[in-house]
Amino acid sequence: MGVGLVLLAFLTRSGLPLMKANIVKVLVTLAVTVTALPVLLFRER
Repeated sequence: MGVGLVLLAFLTRSGLPLMKANIVKVLVTLAVTVTALPVLLFRER
């Protein structure tokens, strides 16, 4: 079970419609990935 499913379940249970919850899920996942990727890349060096 991925973080996307958990996040989507949380967002829909908090009252967001499914389409808007999915958009928020994608944006949050993208923001975390864009933030974490440089940290992981620079840590390897």
